[in-house]
Amino acid sequence: MPDPITEALTQAEALTAAVSRAVLSSGASAKEPPVPPKAVWGGAFADCSTAYPLAAAKALGRPPRELAALLAAQMTLEGTCFASAEAAGPGFLNFFLSPLWYETVLEAAETMDLRRSPTAPLPDQEAIRLLLNTKTTVPIAPELSLRRDRGNPLYRLRYALQRLNRLPEASYGVKDISFSPAEQSLVKVTAACLSALQCTEAEADRPAAARSLLSLTDALHSYHNTCRLADTAPRFRLLNATRKTLENGMGVLGIAVK
Repeated sequence: MPDPITEALTQAEALTAAVSRAVLSSGASAKEPPVPPKAVWGGAFADCSTAYPLAAAKALGRPPRELAALLAAQMTLEGTCFASAEAAGPGFLNFFLSPLWYETVLEAAETMDLRRSPTAPLPDQEAIRLLLNTKTTVPIAPELSLRRDRGNPLYRLRYALQRLNRLPEASYGVKDISFSPAEQSLVKVTAACLSALQCTEAEADRPAAARSLLSLTDALHSYHNTCRLADTAPRFRLLNATRKTLENGMGVLGIAVK
């Protein structure tokens, strides 16, 4: 199944292509966009964006900023994972996610099971090596696995999971209808982690998946500092989705939960 980030980028590109065809057909006989729209994830000013208006402005005969505003105004977002789209900068088209997308991430985390057939878990030293992306020729200090602080990435990961396991199970039938900025941030990191975990067949992809797990633990701690986990009863479903993602990731990478 497509991960939520890939799905959002695909929708952004399809929406841009569809509305650009409408612009073309209104003034020319061409039916295809002059260049393929490409969307990128994240950024300081949008959830995802495309520079398509800058690339297509000459072919469509409009200044890039004007073209971006025209495309945004004609875009129909109903039924997509976006709440709005707007022109920005010299000719960017920015997209902003809707609550539907955040719900999709929670559903993906709840139902996705990427764990492989049971195998012997990695020794703690090797799990730390993977999380730190340290070369096999570089020794890992034996005392590192005994540390109970942020300096030990394995401890950080297990501690985050232990905190989540103390919370009540979520009521999956109840849908969240809105997400605060802190919750949106945690959901986005969860989505990025799910995306990375789906690409672990090759050995070279495992360090990126390991880094995504650590990013998720850091996002969880930041969320806790803002909201306090014990005070977020209405959001237990969000936290359970985070827990399942961590469990999936540890299972994929062969890291023991203990």
